[in-house]
Amino acid sequence: SKQITKPLLDLKQAVENDHQNLTELTHLPSEVGVLARAIDQKNHKLEQYLKREQLFTGDVSHELRTPLTIIMGASEVLASQLASDHYLSEFTERISTTAKETSEIISALLLLSRA
Repeated sequence: SKQITKPLLDLKQAVENDHQNLTELTHLPSEVGVLARAIDQKNHKLEQYLKREQLFTGDVSHELRTPLTIIMGASEVLASQLASDHYLSEFTERISTTAKETSEIISALLLLSRA
């Protein structure tokens, strides 16, 4: 029974150990080799998917930061020019606050894409 279960246990251990020994098992002609190849192919597809997702999230975050920085700068200039008008100052403060909150969300997105 050990002879039958050993290849399966090796496959289990290879999958648990981040597939370091999985490539050795993909060359086996047995059912374990078939399973190892299927797992290896699925892992490769998942890695590619994660890389694409990280690149997309990073690109989107960077593309959103530029216009947001412009909005924040413009709201600061507008706030300094409208300091005497309390009614309009409320609007510039709302613009500034929303831009800062959005910037924090984008920063969190960037951190997630790097993780």
